[in-house]
Amino acid sequence: MEKFKKALKAIFNSYIWVMVLVFIVDIVTKWIIEKNVADDQTIVVIKGFFEIIKVHNTGMAFSIGASGELYWRIIFIVISLGFSIGLSVYYAKQFKKLNTIKKVALAMIIGGAVGNLIDRSFYWTATTGFDGVIDFLRFYIFGEPFATFNVADASLVIGVIILIIVLIIELIKESIDKAKRGEYKMTNEEYMENLKKEEEASKTQNNE
Repeated sequence: MEKFKKALKAIFNSYIWVMVLVFIVDIVTKWIIEKNVADDQTIVVIKGFFEIIKVHNTGMAFSIGASGELYWRIIFIVISLGFSIGLSVYYAKQFKKLNTIKKVALAMIIGGAVGNLIDRSFYWTATTGFDGVIDFLRFYIFGEPFATFNVADASLVIGVIILIIVLIIELIKESIDKAKRGEYKMTNEEYMENLKKEEEASKTQNNE
């Protein structure tokens, strides 16, 4: 029982469940729409603000580059695959250095990227009867359609926004800390020497 609890805790703290949750919700919602909504059928949820409409997107997120040419779709598949693998490797290697918010944000991005990668790679007319990624969420701004997207797109964008906000906050805190330590008044030589000491101290702490 104790081993099970430890394993469960490890899985929870890895935030892989966030990736899986995003992926499952994305795939399930897409197929619910595919099976129950006709092509280009519009279901008004909030008039003038939000509606559901089924669109098959052969381009990138938010229908970018959806021209229909095969070579573009192959390029997008390669980009999506490289992005998903690269980000997953980064997540695994940097895991111990990342704080909780960054882990969740990256997990959301990876889950969303893989969700759209599946659509882009395997949803072809010959296999499913339609081409590309299933988009179905459409919002309006000032009476004009802002974009048509899906859960994976939303997860990607929210994850990126969270990361940007966290990085900005960290930069501000770092600037304040440097100002308090008087580093902006240091000569270049003094600053580099101080930076070297901090790096050595950080390495020593990590080794301990």
